[in-house]
Amino acid sequence: MRMEQVKSYLRPVRNWLQDLTKPRVERLNKKYDRDTVCIIASLPNDAVCIDIGASSGSILKEMIHLVPRGRFFAFEARPEAAQRLQEHFPEVETHAVALSNEVGTATFHVVEENLGYSGLRRQDYPGGSTVREITLPVDLLDNIIPHDLDITFIKLDVEGAEYNVLQGASEICRRSRPLIVFEYGLAGRDNYSTTPAMIFNLLASLGLKVSLLSAWLKGKHAMDLQTFERACHKHYYFAAHPPR
Repeated sequence: MRMEQVKSYLRPVRNWLQDLTKPRVERLNKKYDRDTVCIIASLPNDAVCIDIGASSGSILKEMIHLVPRGRFFAFEARPEAAQRLQEHFPEVETHAVALSNEVGTATFHVVEENLGYSGLRRQDYPGGSTVREITLPVDLLDNIIPHDLDITFIKLDVEGAEYNVLQGASEICRRSRPLIVFEYGLAGRDNYSTTPAMIFNLLASLGLKVSLLSAWLKGKHAMDLQTFERACHKHYYFAAHPPR
């Protein structure tokens, strides 16, 4: 057997062993990212995709690559980050706005050392974090997306504000019943006083079921409320989707 063949066989084992040495949160994040990309790869090549909390555009880049004839919208509250997205992805309609369930302006907390923690509500950040406050516009997704546009896919990662964003996207969700990959983590949701039951029931009222990302990819049955509540203690990324 050639050395190159041996290396190709050993590579997955090496990667697995390397993953075992990493903190659990980091391993989970990598798995969620892989599952999200697999879900995007399953979309029609002309899907209409929305990235809410686009940040640096890592998932947006995958959308553009895997959905070659798609239409794309990106939402990023931090103005400088939204500007970079517009420069790097000119084919994407980018909005520098914080999405929620109301219209107006709000204070947004930018965590300089870890921009992924930034959001409308303050959290318990790691020690030494520098938080910069900015004022920015707040709006509903329903007010921005054209009403005659059928939405296929939404990625939603807004540090605990997911419930409010979904409330502000209720018309889109009822009309299109999109596939949604969303974060729902303990730290973020506590700042917004939401519970798993609240988000589960909201999604149900919009005609959507809830699954783990890996379960959706395998075609398994969706979770009931009790299963979702238990899953929220160990997982923080889920798929909301129409009944199969």
